[in-house]
Amino acid sequence: MRLLSTHALSLVVAGLFALAACDDSGGGNVGPTPDVTDTDTTTGDVPESDDGTPDTTVDPDTTVDPDTTVDPDTTTNDCPATWECGTSATGKNCGTCQAGTQCNAAHKCEAPGLPNGSFCGANAECTPDDEDYPNCLHDQCASKFCLNAGIQGAWITYPVCTTPCEIYKDTVNNKTGAAGKDGVEDPDSPLTDCGDFADGPGGTDYVCASFSQPDAQNVSAFCVPTQFFGNCKADTDCPEGEGCFLAVVGTAITEKCLTKVKPGEWGGTASLGEICNEDPFGTSDVAFCESGLCFGLGCVGYCKSDADCDTTAGDPTDGCDTGSGTCRKAPNVACTTDLDCSGMYCDEPRTIFSNSPYEAQFCWPKSCEVDGDCIGDAYCRFNWNGEEPPDHAWQHICLPQVEGGAALGEPCDANPNDNIPGDTCANEDMCIGGFCSAICKTDADCATDKGQLCTVFEFTLDVDEDENPDASLPLNWCTTYPGATTDCLSEVSCGEGYTCEVYEVENLVEGAQVADGPYTLRGKCVPAEAGAGEYGASCMSGADCKAGLCLGADAATNTPGFCSQTCEAATECPSLDITVDNQPVTLTSRCTSLLYAWGGDFEDPTINVYLSLCQPNPQGSSAEDCSDDFTCDEGQSCQPYVVAFGPDYPSKTDYLCIDILADDAPTPTKQLGEACDLDAEDFECVSGLCLEGAGGQGYCSALCDPDNDTCATEGSPNMVCDDLVLRPRKGIYADNTGAVPVCTQVAECTPCDFGAYCPGDLACVNLGLDAGDLAAFNCVEPCETTDDCDAPFECLESTNAWGETTKGCFEKATSGLPKNHCL
Repeated sequence: MRLLSTHALSLVVAGLFALAACDDSGGGNVGPTPDVTDTDTTTGDVPESDDGTPDTTVDPDTTVDPDTTVDPDTTTNDCPATWECGTSATGKNCGTCQAGTQCNAAHKCEAPGLPNGSFCGANAECTPDDEDYPNCLHDQCASKFCLNAGIQGAWITYPVCTTPCEIYKDTVNNKTGAAGKDGVEDPDSPLTDCGDFADGPGGTDYVCASFSQPDAQNVSAFCVPTQFFGNCKADTDCPEGEGCFLAVVGTAITEKCLTKVKPGEWGGTASLGEICNEDPFGTSDVAFCESGLCFGLGCVGYCKSDADCDTTAGDPTDGCDTGSGTCRKAPNVACTTDLDCSGMYCDEPRTIFSNSPYEAQFCWPKSCEVDGDCIGDAYCRFNWNGEEPPDHAWQHICLPQVEGGAALGEPCDANPNDNIPGDTCANEDMCIGGFCSAICKTDADCATDKGQLCTVFEFTLDVDEDENPDASLPLNWCTTYPGATTDCLSEVSCGEGYTCEVYEVENLVEGAQVADGPYTLRGKCVPAEAGAGEYGASCMSGADCKAGLCLGADAATNTPGFCSQTCEAATECPSLDITVDNQPVTLTSRCTSLLYAWGGDFEDPTINVYLSLCQPNPQGSSAEDCSDDFTCDEGQSCQPYVVAFGPDYPSKTDYLCIDILADDAPTPTKQLGEACDLDAEDFECVSGLCLEGAGGQGYCSALCDPDNDTCATEGSPNMVCDDLVLRPRKGIYADNTGAVPVCTQVAECTPCDFGAYCPGDLACVNLGLDAGDLAAFNCVEPCETTDDCDAPFECLESTNAWGETTKGCFEKATSGLPKNHCL
């Protein structure tokens, strides 16, 4: 399942919509593990452009043989037995390395490369996008072994070069000091293969430790930066200076104590909850987690209790001020202990690999609704809970701000990777429309002095990953409108040099969201971009247009569209002078509504939000008003165009004379009531209206006058003049419904899955459940009791297309569900 970020009109704002392990936008690689693929957290997937989840697959058959030794050609007491090469103090030759290898400081033959202990990580020659990644990390090391790339059943989230080794002495448990083997070389071992390590991210103290299962006959051991390589569930299980790291030992995913990563020329380090980034080409400075894992939400450590996640520890300016009962770094947050003021808590066990049952408890950022709910220098970051509909919801989290980042309402670089200079927001990933943003409840949470308003953007979930949205997640965030003046919904409301920019907002009455229409549309007159295209100009994106609206463009085929503008009536839309076949042609225009957003619910069309825009009419259309009698000159048909915005907007309809004949199309001949093909490319009905009737069959309709109903006499006996609902509304907004009167067949089994309206007195009910459909809404005879129904039908309850309980005459199947007699 994917989280998308599009409105219905392709008004796209890029952003990161959920957090996954190792997110490239601020996290680093969790690295490869044997037979473990696609690291993921329960917060769900993210849009492709922001999904930093690496492919964590390694080939278990891949092995590296670092043994490049040759037999010394001289054996004397001057040459220690462990030497493979070099010259003794007395000038004796202690061995010569084979071609392609060299003698290192430890008198071992090795391939050219970085010495053991050195940093090995992503660079210009080895990036996560390379086909050979992460194997190319091994090539950086003289030993051809980088811990962070993993091989031979050994992997740790630690970016250092190391080597296989032999455990020469293991008689005590290094952690407890008690007698007994623990698979780790004893500190007093007379021999070690882990000496003379370079001073890298793990320091110089390494120990030989087993990466084999306890019952393994052939032990696989490697040098690791630790004192004892003990098991752990939190940093507090490890000695001073060490932390708990994710590791793979053999085939088991586990946790081990290792020396905390130290800063150096390879990059800085970050503590629990701080921003981390292991990608040298990322948007922030390289910073490795001292311990734990680097997720897109910062450094995440292992934990056993909230005490392991206390971000206030050691900071006298942080924690709880018991005198005031509030947090020192968040005066609006009440507290009784320092833990109440910690930026993180110990979350329930969660999985981090999509194909492994491995789970652990991690320190996780605390939840929030707005920035003010976060402690200290942290902001509230939008985050999806990872659940599928109907349980999908936002679960925002507090993340550390970027030090020195741009403040709320200030200009920023929405695309840090485009090589165009620009500031990063303190609230990272919250550069919206070129200005720093924040999650909000009301305008008061935004920088109103810089032209910000609390607006809504509807993210969508693609549950079946077919590139089509399946559910909506509205998010309130601050949007900036520099130089905004008066309110508007149409272009003509704004003066010269201004354009009407619309936006979605929560529909509130006395501070409460209206259930019958939770979201609506508003607009502001803002300064227009100099030189931007007027209505009708060619465009490839909204940036090319004065009103920011480009319709019909297709970047995939490089097909241009045309600039549009908002309107509330056809009279507000200017005619367009164009050239067709080298001849000047004038096209009239209409104002018609297009779907803008779903109002938070894909299943309820009554709360949809629309945007009314100007569009050119077909050539030859006079666009004359035909609302009086619905008649037009020969060759034209009276067509209705509904103007609608949010649910609280009273819809209205323009009736215009339109030429419905395409070039070389046959003249429509079918009259009212005759059958027509709903999928026909050309118009078959003289009226230009072909409606879906009983059983999905099409029939010719026509506009009509409800006060002078002649549908039955002109068409067929079962026709009445009834409303065709095009923009349904309900409850307190029922009068705002966008509908046109048309001649309608009153027949059972007419589909009613859009507006839940049926012709005449028929009732709309869902008859699809027993047929195996998710829903099949059809019109049936209404009833109050079974006496109102003809056998074998009973008066039974179902639901209409709005989810409301409805009674109708139909049968029940043996399952007790409605039996679809309309099939």
